[in-house]
Amino acid sequence: MIKLSALNPVSVSVLIALSCNINNLAYAASLENNTARNPDVASNTEQQLVQKHFVLHALAPVSATEVEQSHTEQVAKEANYVKDSAIRFVSGKHFLSGSTKQEMDFIIGQLRGKKQLKLHFIGHADSQRLSPNAKKIYKTNQGLSEHRADIVAAYFRQQLGLKSDATTTVGRSNREPVASNATLAGMARNRRVEVIAVYVEEKTTTKTVIQAGPQRQLICDNPMLPQPAMAITLDGQPFASGDSANNADQQRCADVALKKMQLQLKYDPLEALPKLSIQHALTQSGNTLMMHLKGYSNYSSFIKYAEVLVMAPDDQQVLSKVSLNDNLEGKWRLPGNLLGMSLAYRLRVYDNSGRFDETVLNSADFRPKFAVAPEKVTGYLLTSYGKSQLDKQNIKVAGGTLTLYGEQVPEQHHVFFLGRVVAITRERKFVHQQIVRSGFHRAEVAVLDDDGNGTLIHRDLALPKSDWFYVAMADLTVGQNSHNGPVDLLNKTQHKDGELFADGRLAGYITGKWQDEYQVTARLDTREAPLNALFSNIHQKDPKSLFRRLEEQAHPSEFGDDSTTRDDAPSNGKLYLKIAKDDNQVLWGNFNTQISDTELSRVERGLYGLQAKYVSADVTQFGESTAGAELFVAEAETLPAYETHRATGGSLYYLQHQDIVIGSEQIAVEVRDKTSGLVLVRRALVAGQDYDIDALQGRILLTKPLSSFEFDDLLVRAASLDNNPTYLIANYEYSAGFSQLNNLTYGGRISQWLNDKVQIGATIRQQKLDEYDDNLYGLDAIYRHSEHSYVKVEAAETQGIASALSTFNGGFSFDNTQSADTPTNAQGVRIEAASTWHELGLNNDGKVNVYWQKLQQGFAGLGQVNADEAQTAGVLLTWQATEDTQVKLKADENKVKARYHRQAAELDIAHELTEQWQVSAGIRMDKREQLHAISSENALVVGQADEGQRTDVALQLQYNPKTDWLAYGFVQGTLDKEVTRKANDRVGFGGEVQISEAITLKGETSQGKQGFAAVAGVDYAYSASGNVYLNYQLDPDGDDLFNSRQQRQWVTGARHRFSDSTSVYGEQQFQKDDRQTGITHAYGVDHSINERWQVQVGFENGDIDLFEQGQLARDSVTLGLGYLHQGLRWSGALEYRQDSTDDEQRTNWLMRHNFTAKLSPDWRAQLRLDTAISESNVESDNSGLNSDFTEFQLGFAYRPIEVSPWSGMASVTYLEDLAPAQQLNGIGLDNTPQQRSTVWSVDVNYRLTSRWRVGAKFAQRTGEVRLGRDVGPWFDSTAQLHVLRADYHLAHSWDATLEWRNLSVERAQDERSGALAAIHRHVGEHMKVGIGYNFTEFSDDLTDFDYDSKGWFINLTGKF
Repeated sequence: MIKLSALNPVSVSVLIALSCNINNLAYAASLENNTARNPDVASNTEQQLVQKHFVLHALAPVSATEVEQSHTEQVAKEANYVKDSAIRFVSGKHFLSGSTKQEMDFIIGQLRGKKQLKLHFIGHADSQRLSPNAKKIYKTNQGLSEHRADIVAAYFRQQLGLKSDATTTVGRSNREPVASNATLAGMARNRRVEVIAVYVEEKTTTKTVIQAGPQRQLICDNPMLPQPAMAITLDGQPFASGDSANNADQQRCADVALKKMQLQLKYDPLEALPKLSIQHALTQSGNTLMMHLKGYSNYSSFIKYAEVLVMAPDDQQVLSKVSLNDNLEGKWRLPGNLLGMSLAYRLRVYDNSGRFDETVLNSADFRPKFAVAPEKVTGYLLTSYGKSQLDKQNIKVAGGTLTLYGEQVPEQHHVFFLGRVVAITRERKFVHQQIVRSGFHRAEVAVLDDDGNGTLIHRDLALPKSDWFYVAMADLTVGQNSHNGPVDLLNKTQHKDGELFADGRLAGYITGKWQDEYQVTARLDTREAPLNALFSNIHQKDPKSLFRRLEEQAHPSEFGDDSTTRDDAPSNGKLYLKIAKDDNQVLWGNFNTQISDTELSRVERGLYGLQAKYVSADVTQFGESTAGAELFVAEAETLPAYETHRATGGSLYYLQHQDIVIGSEQIAVEVRDKTSGLVLVRRALVAGQDYDIDALQGRILLTKPLSSFEFDDLLVRAASLDNNPTYLIANYEYSAGFSQLNNLTYGGRISQWLNDKVQIGATIRQQKLDEYDDNLYGLDAIYRHSEHSYVKVEAAETQGIASALSTFNGGFSFDNTQSADTPTNAQGVRIEAASTWHELGLNNDGKVNVYWQKLQQGFAGLGQVNADEAQTAGVLLTWQATEDTQVKLKADENKVKARYHRQAAELDIAHELTEQWQVSAGIRMDKREQLHAISSENALVVGQADEGQRTDVALQLQYNPKTDWLAYGFVQGTLDKEVTRKANDRVGFGGEVQISEAITLKGETSQGKQGFAAVAGVDYAYSASGNVYLNYQLDPDGDDLFNSRQQRQWVTGARHRFSDSTSVYGEQQFQKDDRQTGITHAYGVDHSINERWQVQVGFENGDIDLFEQGQLARDSVTLGLGYLHQGLRWSGALEYRQDSTDDEQRTNWLMRHNFTAKLSPDWRAQLRLDTAISESNVESDNSGLNSDFTEFQLGFAYRPIEVSPWSGMASVTYLEDLAPAQQLNGIGLDNTPQQRSTVWSVDVNYRLTSRWRVGAKFAQRTGEVRLGRDVGPWFDSTAQLHVLRADYHLAHSWDATLEWRNLSVERAQDERSGALAAIHRHVGEHMKVGIGYNFTEFSDDLTDFDYDSKGWFINLTGKF
C-alpha cells in the first residue's frame, strides 16, 4: 500500500482537548478525476500534475556495449625424447646420477604447464652380462631396463605433480640399441630411458561483439495522449482501447505496482533530519591490509563530493585522503610500515558551495587478526546503515523526507531507490530514507537481480515549499446554575446560585514550513475559564500540567489503538510557540539550556519561558559558525538537582526528589578514570529508548543493567588498575514543595569569531535557589592557528553555593557535599593550548599540549564542588627530533590547598640504532607532600610515608626483529632523594612473543630496593571476534593520585562476539594495595537466538574494602528475555542484587514485564508489570529502611476495522508504593506515606442504527494509605462510577445526547445521581450550537470529588 502526501492537502477536523499529536500522521491528498480503485490499495493520493519537467532520480540508463569474446581451441601435441636420450645410467645400475637429473630437469622444464599431459617411459640396457650382485636385484637385463623406466617415471611424477595414471613404463632390455655394444662409448649410449610426451596445446582467438545491456521493464510507461471528454482507467491502466491515461493515472499505476511488490513509499514534508556515518572492514592485501570504506547519508542529493580523512598516528595530521564514489564507497591500502597500528578516520562531505559536514572520529585497528574474509565485508560495512555519527553540520538541508519500506525481497535481488542501492536485512526487509528538495520529482524504484535485470517503477511527486497542518476549536457555554448548600466550600470557582455565567475555551495547534525557510510550531490552550479571563495570565504555568502530561503518555494504551505519542509542543503553560530557521529559533514554552562550550561556565537547566538561539550561516575555514548566541529568561518555579549515582550493576535508581518536572531530566552515563576521576567517556541517554522515568515517584528504570565498571576498546587503561568506575548522572528540576518560587532566572551565551583565528565569548546565568542567589559570569577567548593548534582562555566567577549529591547504593541514601556553608564569591581561570611542531615552523613531527587551571575555594560550577582551593597544570610534549630519535616530555602538578600537593615530570628519549635495536633513556622527578583530609566527612585519609622529592634515571635497550617477538632490558637508579623517600634502584627485563597467530605472551620482571615487581600476561585471540586474557601485576610503588603503596592485581577475562546477534564478556579482577583490597567479577551475555527471541544474562560481584567508608560486598544477577513476532511483543527482566557494608545489608529484587498483542485487526491487549523490592536489615523509627513498589496494568480494547455495532475497552491498574526513607516528596519531606490503589473500568458502546448509539461505563477506584512504613492501619477511600449514555447523530445536521450518572463515595457515605440532556444543531462544516440541562454535574475522573450544581446551558462550538 502506498501513502504519498503533500500533493493536495485537505482540511482535517480534530477536536483537541489537552494535547496535539502529529506522529504517524497520514498526510491526505484528494483526487477529482474518475478512476477505478483496487480495494487492496490505499485511497487515491494521485492528482494531475501540470508540469513538463521533473527531476529524475534514477539509475544510469543501460545500453549495448562492446565486449571482447574469446575462443579457445585445443590441439593435440607430442614430444619425443628418444633414440639418443641423455637420461643415462652407470653399467649394471638403475640409480640416478647428477648428470642424469640435470637432463631430466631440462625435459621437465619443457613439459611444465602442459595440459592433459601423459608420459610414456622406455627403459634400455647394454649387452653386458649382469654381475652376481646385480642378478640378485634385476635377474636379467629386462628387469634392469624396467627398473630404470620406473625410477625415471617416479621422478617426473614428483616434479610435475602428476598422478600415477598419467605415466606408463616399459622395459626393452638390450634389444633396441642406438650404438654398437662393441665399444664402451656405445654401451654408455645404450644404457638410457626414452620419454614420449603427449599433451594438448590451447590456441585462443578474440573478437569484438556488441552485447545488449540488462533487460529492465519500466512499468506504467503508458503513452500520454490527449484525453477525450471522458476516459475510464482501472488502477491507472486504460480500460478500453479508446481510453488514454494521464499523469495521475501513471501515479496510480505506480502505487498499485509498488503494493504488489510489497513496497511502500511515504513522504513527510515536515521532517528533514540529516544523518551521516562511516564504517570500515579490513581484508588481507599481500603483506599488508586493505581498508574497505562505506558511508551512509540520507541527504545524498545535497552532497557533491565525499572523502575519508585517515589521520596520522598522532591524530593531528591527515595521513591520507580517500575519495569515495557516488555510493560513498572506497578503498585504502595501508602502508606496510603502519601494520599493527591503530588509526583514526572520519567521513567528510562537501556541497556545491564548499561547506562540509563530517562525522566523529572512528578507530581502526590494523592488526592482521582483525581482517575478515572477502565474503563478509558487505555485512560488516552495513553495521552503520541508518545511524548518524554527525559531528559537524554546515550543509544546508531543506525539503522533505522520502521513505521507502519493503519486505519479502526475492533472493539474489537488490533494491535501488533514487539511483542508489538499499541495504536489505537477512529477513529480506528494508527501510530507506532520503531527503529531497521541494519541487517536482520523478522517483525511481528498481528491483534487479545480480545481472541487472528486473523491474523499474517511476513515481511522480510534487513536493511543496510550504506545507501546514493545523487544528483548532473554540467553545462557548452560557448558562445559569441553581443549587442548595455551601457548594462554594467545595469549589471556590463555582458559579453562584442564580448567576448567569459565560465560560469559554480556545485551543489550537499548528505546525508547518514556509518557503522551505521557516518552520513554525504553535499551541494554544486557554483551558476552560470565564470569558473575561480567557486570555489573562497567558504566560503562567498550569499547576495540573504534570498530571495532564502523564495522562498523555498513557493515551495509546488507554485508547487501544496502534498510535504513538510525540509532544513536539511541550508547555507547562497555556502557550507554546517556536519559530525556527535553520539552527536559529525563538521559543516560548518548555526548553533545556545546554550551554557547554566551556568547562567552567556550563549552564544546563530545564525551564519554562522564553529562549532564543542564533547561529550564523557563515562558517570559518575550520567549519565553525562565525557567531552564535543563546538567551533565555524564565520565572523558575522549580529547583535544579545534580546527582551522581555509582552504577550498581542493576537497572533501578531512585532520585533524591519526587514530583520532578517531566522533560527536564538530562540523564547520562559517565566512565571515569579510576585514579584521577577525569571523565573518559560520557554518553547521553535518550528517554524511552535507554531509560524510563517515573516523574511522580522519582525513579529511573534503565533499559539494560548498568555495570559498576566498564571496559572496552574506547577506554584509556590506567597503569595500576584495569577497571574504571561507571556513574549514572541525573540532572533535573523538581518542585519546591510548599514554597512559592516565582524567581526570575535568566542567562545566555554569546560568541563571535572576529576572523578565522580569534573567537571571544561570554556566558551569564542568574538564578535564585530557595534561600540564596546563584549567579555565574564567564568570559572566554580562543586563538585558533589551525585545526590542531589553538590557545583557549576561560575566566569565570560564581556567587552562591554548589551542592553535589552522590550515592553508591542506587539512591537509597545520599551524601551531600557543599562548596561552602554560606554564599561565596569565587573565581576560576583555565588556560589550555595545543600545537604541532609543523605549525610552529619546525619540520619535525610532534605536538605539544599545555593546561593550567585554578579554582578558588567555594567555586560553584555545574557538577563541581570545590571546598578547597585547587590548582592544576601540565604539559605533554612529543618531538621527532630526527628520523630515528623521538623525545617525550610529560609534567603535571596538582595542588589542593590543605589536602595534597603532587608534582611529577619525566623526560624520555628513544633512538633507533638499527631497524631492530632501540635504546631509550629517561629521567623523572616527582615530589609528594603530605595529604590532609578534605572537609567532607567521607574523605579518604592517605598515609604520610614515602613523602618528599626523588629523582630517578633509567636506561632501556630493546631488540625487535619485527617478526613475532621482542625483548628488552632496563636499569634504573635514584640520583637524588629526600630522606623520607625510598630509593628506586631497579634492574629488570621483559618481552613479548607471539607463539602462534592467536596466542601472545608478554611479561616483565625486575628486582630493586623496594622489592620484587612483575607483570605477566597471555592473550589468546582465538578468532577475529574474540579473545581470552590473563594478566598479573605486582607494583611495589603504585604511583597514582590516591596511593603510594604496594599493589598486586590479577585480571582474567574473555570477550567474544560470536556474530551480529551474540556477544559474551567476562572479567575477574583481584587487587590488593594499602588503600583497598578486593576481588571483582563481571560476566554477561547478549544473544539474539533468532529473529523472534533475544536473551540477556549478566553477573557481577565484588568485595572492596574502603577502610573509612567500610566494606562493600556486591552480588548482582540479571536475566532478560524478549520476544517479537508479528503482532506479539514481550520483554521481561529479573534482577537480583545484594549490597553489604559494615553497617547495612540490603537485598534488591526487580522484575519487569511488558506485553502487547495485536490479537487480530480488531483486538488489542496490553500487560505491564514492574515490581521492585528492597529490604534492609537496618531498623529505624519507622520500621526499617525498606523500599518497594509495584505497578500493574492490564487492558483490552475492541476497535473494529470493519463495520460492527460493538466496541469497547476494559482495564485494571494497580499501584503500591513505599518510597525510600530518604527520598523527598513534592513538599520536601522524607518518609513518604505508604500507598496503594486499584482502578478498574469497563466501557462498552453499541450502535443500534446508523444514527443511534448507546453506551455504558462502570469504574471503581480503591485507594489506601498509611503513615507508617510497613506498620500501622490502612485508611481506604473507595469510589464507584456508573454511566449510561445514548447519542443521536444525523450527519451535518443534528446531535443529541442523553446521559445518566451515579457516583458513590463509601468513606464520605455519599451518593449522587443525575442526568444530562443536550441537543446540538450543525451550522455549516465548522460550527454547531446546542442547548441542554444538567441535572447534576460531576466528572468521571475518579480523582475529582467536586459536587457541582444544576442548571441550563447554551453551548457554541467551532472546529477547524
